[in-house]
Amino acid sequence: MKTRAVYCFGYTTKWVAGKRQKNYTKQLPGYHFYLLLLNGEHKENAVLLLQALIRKRFNDKYTVTILSHRLQYLRKQSHNQQYFFNTIISNGLKVYEDPKHPIYPLKIDMVRDIEFTMNYWKNRMLAAGSFLATAQNEKMNQPALITNALLQQAVQQIIMALLDLFLSYHPNIYSTKYMLRLSECVPGIEPLFDNSEEDRKLRQLLSANIDMIKHKNLDTESIEDSDRLYTKCRDFYDMAKRLGQTELELLANLK
Repeated sequence: MKTRAVYCFGYTTKWVAGKRQKNYTKQLPGYHFYLLLLNGEHKENAVLLLQALIRKRFNDKYTVTILSHRLQYLRKQSHNQQYFFNTIISNGLKVYEDPKHPIYPLKIDMVRDIEFTMNYWKNRMLAAGSFLATAQNEKMNQPALITNALLQQAVQQIIMALLDLFLSYHPNIYSTKYMLRLSECVPGIEPLFDNSEEDRKLRQLLSANIDMIKHKNLDTESIEDSDRLYTKCRDFYDMAKRLGQTELELLANLK
C-alpha cells in the first residue's frame, strides 16, 4: 500500500481486564489509538491486516482502529466528510508523511453543515428506535436470531448517528465489531460491552454476519441471551440520546 500520511486523532486507555485501576500500580496501561491513513491505492483487507499486525507486534498492549481512505477521493466526499478530513489534517497528530508528497488541508476555515448533521441524527436515531421496538414487540413471535439481527441494525444506526454528530465521519466499513470500537472515540460514550465472559458472548451474537439468516437453523440461539442483549442495546440507545441532545443544543447555538 502506498501510504501518503498517517494521523492520530484520539486514543483510549486499556487497563487490565478492561477496567481502570483504582489504586496505585506500577503496571502501565496499554493504549488503543485511532488513526486516519491516507493512501494512494486500495488494497483488499488492508485495514484488518494492519490492525492485526500491530496487535501482534505489541502483544495486544497497543492496538489501533484505522480509517483508510484514498487521497484522490477526499475532495469528492460530502461537505461534512470533507470537514472531518480537513480537521484531522489540520489539527491531528501527524505520525507519518511521505516527504516527497506533503499533505495540505483541503480548505481554509471550513464550516460544518450543522443543518445536515441535525437531520442525519434525527433519521438515524428514528431508525434505531424502530429496530429496537420491533425487536422487543415481536420477540415472542420470531426466532432469537432474527431479534439479534434487528438489534445489530439498531446499534449500527446509533453508531452512525454518533460518528456524524461528534466527528462528521461516515465509516466505509460496516463491520459491527469495527464500528463498536470506533464509537469509543466519541467523548462520553461508555463501551457497549466489557471484557466479561457474558459480554464477550453477547458481543459475538451482536457481531454475527447477518447473512447467516439465509443458511443457519433459526432456532439455535437463546431467547434469554437475546433479552440480555436487548437490554444492553436499549441502554446504549438511551445513553446516545442523552449525549446527543446535549451536543445538538451546543450546535444549535452555533447556527
